[in-house]
Amino acid sequence: MPPCPVCKALPADLLLAMKALQEDDLDAALHAGLTGWCGQAHCPAATGLPALDLQRLQSAREERLRAFAARQRHHARNQRLARRERERAEHRAAPPSAALPGAAALALARAKARANARTPDTRQD
Repeated sequence: MPPCPVCKALPADLLLAMKALQEDDLDAALHAGLTGWCGQAHCPAATGLPALDLQRLQSAREERLRAFAARQRHHARNQRLARRERERAEHRAAPPSAALPGAAALALARAKARANARTPDTRQD
């Protein structure tokens, strides 16, 4: 029988996956292509499987795909939190800039000049 045009699964792969599931060997079922299978009842690779076996394969496949998606979300969250922590640490470690922005420096210089112009120099050397 030809492989499925959608998922490229072969009937032998699904039979191996089913046998592995019956033996509670999830690793072997994954290696047999459980998650690569399209999961459709009309898949040519699933033709001839009893309805109960087909349902068990579909259920195991969906559980694994949900678990993989949860693991990916967990890894993405950890990476995001680590990135934020690095950014915060870099921000805390950065020395404060001593220079004023251009407009503020000009305003300060003008204010100092006005203040110096108003007050007479009363210093005695």
